[in-house]
Amino acid sequence: MTFLNDTVERNPTTSLRSSTDDKLDDTDNENTPKVKKKARKKADQHCELTKAVLDFIKEPVSQTSPELTGVDGFLIRLVESLKRLPYRKRCQLEINILQMVYDYENE
Repeated sequence: MTFLNDTVERNPTTSLRSSTDDKLDDTDNENTPKVKKKARKKADQHCELTKAVLDFIKEPVSQTSPELTGVDGFLIRLVESLKRLPYRKRCQLEINILQMVYDYENE
């Protein structure tokens, strides 16, 4: 640590950058137009995506999707209950429910 301090004190105008930093700076200067072009293209794509999302959000929700009814609420609760059951019991219950529905429809 003292060696670094001695070096800086002897020659205060010396930069602490290494020669590899200088090489990287030179390559950055050569590739600057390419980097700027890529950055501009990425910014344009981001703007297009943002515009598309905003346009999608502005569209009204279609009225083709039906509103949920009491039957839908019952079925949602039934589905949640069925998911908690083990596979074999769930299959047996599904068969029983479908059999009951069939019987009531054919009375």
